[in-house]
Amino acid sequence: MEADGSVVLLERVDVSNNNMPGRSSKRILFTALLGLCLHLKIFDYDDTLSSSSNRSTTILSIQCNNTNELPQGWCLDNNAVPRYIDIVNDVHNTSSREEETQSTIELSRYSVEGFEQCLANKTVVFIGESRVRFQYMHLGLMLKTGKFMNCQDRDSYDMECLGIALKQSVWKSWVGDGNVASYNNASDWNDMFKYSTIMLNSYEQEHYNQSQSTMHHGGDNNNRQVSLCDCFRVPNEYAYDHHFENRYTRRNTVFGEINLIYLQNQRDRISMNKDFPPYVPFYNPNNKRCKPGECGRWSTGDSTNAYVGNLKSSLYDIIPLLNTTHLFVNSGWDFERDISCELKEFSKSHPDIKVTYLSQPLDISGKVQMLDPRKMKCKIDTIDRTSMTEGVPQSWYVDSVHVWSILNEEFNHQLIKMIC
Repeated sequence: MEADGSVVLLERVDVSNNNMPGRSSKRILFTALLGLCLHLKIFDYDDTLSSSSNRSTTILSIQCNNTNELPQGWCLDNNAVPRYIDIVNDVHNTSSREEETQSTIELSRYSVEGFEQCLANKTVVFIGESRVRFQYMHLGLMLKTGKFMNCQDRDSYDMECLGIALKQSVWKSWVGDGNVASYNNASDWNDMFKYSTIMLNSYEQEHYNQSQSTMHHGGDNNNRQVSLCDCFRVPNEYAYDHHFENRYTRRNTVFGEINLIYLQNQRDRISMNKDFPPYVPFYNPNNKRCKPGECGRWSTGDSTNAYVGNLKSSLYDIIPLLNTTHLFVNSGWDFERDISCELKEFSKSHPDIKVTYLSQPLDISGKVQMLDPRKMKCKIDTIDRTSMTEGVPQSWYVDSVHVWSILNEEFNHQLIKMIC
């Protein structure tokens, strides 16, 4: 008996038509052809599910155990990894959290390959401040490495955690550690922009040329990842209106092309460099594109703004130009600003773009209040990072507002469920 069922079909038809030899041969021929088509189709489908000859699972079923060691809404899987219990997607009874009290809960999670399959042929745009960037970097680095990362909130940490925790103090604290190799030399923000961009690429190279990078540098084109960074900060100054950080990551997979974009919005201000998408193609060998950490718009004169606007105008002026399919956005440093109605209005005018509000993780110092997304004026799809961080251990945070790998991984699990 074959796995595709073709022999079973032939046997069934042959037996059931013993008394009708005239029709039997035609039906057997038809069924044989049908079985062959099914076999070819299933074989083709299996090929699209995996980047190698070994088929891997894209959606995992995880047994998670309730424990008093974690706050309500969290459980530990069999590998002692904390998991967030998504009441809508993980628990059958969506009207209450009663099932959370069960000793074991079955959760569904996408594997890294599942992320790739879901994100293929989509352009996902993030807009926000550094905590949105942390989540963006976690997603891009996870796709590049092919595994969920371990940072200092776990037993060990991967080098890529430097890319998640893009903070000068963190980079300096790791100087001299053998695991960070050439990244030891990062001494300021512009160095970190350079190294973090290199880190997002499937080929790490010291002298990264943003204008001439292509997917075609030998070997299989699948699993190639290239990242651009329109990035610059004025050295030794804190001038947020002269901070620039727009990131563009493109990944080729067997499922299709993935495009991830991060646009920095700190104080209701988004700027776009004329030498970067959407104003020039992602791959543009003839373009003299500034290097990461050298994309200043003033004094040095090495790049020029093509666009400057606030969040509301940027939604209409920029997001459609990027061929956005999914948009995840928050209000930047205006932590208590409710942008739900702005997003809902934009979503109505662009029904082809899936719009989601990305709420702020809590400030565990208690000094800064965040908007409660459950009290927003307009109803909009939301990834509630605020509720997810209520009562979590301080060790899950890099500092009072930025989070390590446990939370960013769960944020991105929520994101992928929203997309798929």
